[in-house]
Amino acid sequence: MMLQVENLSKHFGGVKAVDNVSFSLAEGDLSSIIGPNGAGKSTLFNALTGYLTKDAGRVIFRGEDISALPPHEICRKRIGRSFQVINLFKRMTVFENIQTAILAGRPGALSFVRPAKSMVRKETEDILENVGLTEKESVLASDLSHGGQRQLELAIALANKPALVFLDEPCAGLAVEETKSMVKLIQRLAKEQGLTVLLVEHKMDVVFSISQKIRVLYEGRLIFEGIPEEVKKSEEVLRVYLGETDE
Repeated sequence: MMLQVENLSKHFGGVKAVDNVSFSLAEGDLSSIIGPNGAGKSTLFNALTGYLTKDAGRVIFRGEDISALPPHEICRKRIGRSFQVINLFKRMTVFENIQTAILAGRPGALSFVRPAKSMVRKETEDILENVGLTEKESVLASDLSHGGQRQLELAIALANKPALVFLDEPCAGLAVEETKSMVKLIQRLAKEQGLTVLLVEHKMDVVFSISQKIRVLYEGRLIFEGIPEEVKKSEEVLRVYLGETDE
């Protein structure tokens, strides 16, 4: 099993943002977590990846308990992620953003003898090609379109050659054609690189087209888990999520 989440909880005062959540991911899974505004989806991702301390529960990655590890150590275990709010070095080029992410995952990689711009060039170029940003490698991140910035975030998530990737709303703010392109990109990368992917997404056409399994979070609790057709037919899911307004 790639990932096992056991009775995970995160509370903020009296608010149970994540409440006793358990699930597992097998190698190669491509699945989603959905839920209405305030369901605890991003909090769950932050707890899984070390950005928030957990109040209870365990996270087991490939048989190793990573529950207490900080984000940089979790990253070095070959776990990548993107963020709901785009998180880039805006004054650096596309190439430099990816290069920096690769070097950050390699302790001792920086050298006082070798120029930084020459390091991990091949790895950076490979990622640029994989996500379709080769022609924009010299563009400042701030000058990319919103869709381009989402592509760059995905590229950064791939910097440590992850086995598992958490994607937090990768299609947020994208136009229809950009959304279709992002879905195809995620599907292709998952297949070609053997990635296990768990994403949070509000666009239900994306969720149903990309997911082998869907988990539904509501008020911090995991209330349903199933294949897309089962989720579509669930009265409870329709009541708490599909009939509500997206974030």
